Amino acid sequence: MKSIIIIISCLLVSFPASSQNLLNNPESAVYDSLHFRYLVSNWADGSIVQIDNNGNQSYFVTGHGSINGIYITQNKVFAGCSTKVKGFDLDTKELIMDLAILGAINLNDVTADNAGNLYVTDFNKREIIKINIENQTYSTFVTSLTLQPNGILFDDPNDRLLLCSFGYNIPILKISLEDSSVSVLANTTLAQCDGFTKDDFGNYYISSWATKSIYRFNSSFDNPPELFYTNSQAPVDLSYNSVDEILIAPIMFLNTMVLIPISPVSVDDNNELQEKPELNQNYPNPFNPKTTINYTAPQQGFVSLKVFNVLGKEILTLVNEEKPAGSYNTEWNAKGLPSGIYFYKIQAGNFTETKKMVLMK
Repeated sequence: MKSIIIIISCLLVSFPASSQNLLNNPESAVYDSLHFRYLVSNWADGSIVQIDNNGNQSYFVTGHGSINGIYITQNKVFAGCSTKVKGFDLDTKELIMDLAILGAINLNDVTADNAGNLYVTDFNKREIIKINIENQTYSTFVTSLTLQPNGILFDDPNDRLLLCSFGYNIPILKISLEDSSVSVLANTTLAQCDGFTKDDFGNYYISSWATKSIYRFNSSFDNPPELFYTNSQAPVDLSYNSVDEILIAPIMFLNTMVLIPISPVSVDDNNELQEKPELNQNYPNPFNPKTTINYTAPQQGFVSLKVFNVLGKEILTLVNEEKPAGSYNTEWNAKGLPSGIYFYKIQAGNFTETKKMVLMK
């Protein structure tokens, strides 16, 4: 019998690394894998700061009021900005959405499903707003929540929303995408919760202002929350950099963010470490029209490798067979398909991982 453990590296990378610190009450941060940079929202001055992999900072956009949560989808970054939801093109920085939500009070965290919809929490009004990205129309998806909704997460494997709230002994809520019904997934003793994210290994993370800490749950939420990280000031919104397997945690009142590497290994009955399956970034990327995907299977087993479009629709299956242990290269020819973002996903046993690639003609 084999089990999976997660080893947390003792190396914590803290920003800023450059001589000039542009972070000003950072609320949320995401990794833009197409441009190899972090984007950080500043609550205090209404800017989004971009930080490259060397720690160099510059402004992505400025002058947009208080920016709370940000989220990347469809090559755009969307932001909850008080009574508006704004969107910016990642390539051009152009403002492509400036949507006022009638009656909104404090639009906060943002997530997106695979069908082209955003979901935004209204902290003070205790509601969740649903926005169609293409049409830029919206509706109230959930109303009359008991606690103030804060961190929201699209839970892709289970096709649902997960929600944590600001309060005491907060329950973790699950929300059906079909009928917007709300139910309790797990009861906890956590308090004043803010950020909510998950890694690629089935673990979920929630930040708490009350204890200035981050807690980790397993995929079933049936374990007591594990104290994962703590600081002198509270971590706020959380996100995950799946390219480098790093948890991202802005620390608002220290004007910084920390990057926490997470490395999984499997342990067999003899306590010998084994490598996990690995999915590498395709090359070249961007590509036209051919690209190569490399993956490693550390032991024999069934492997599935599929390509999806930006809406989550399966385009084709590249691999779907039993494979001996080894490293493999698979070529994809996208001739006849339109330019844009595509995803490729591997499944090997209980391991799944998804990466982005860009077809540019």
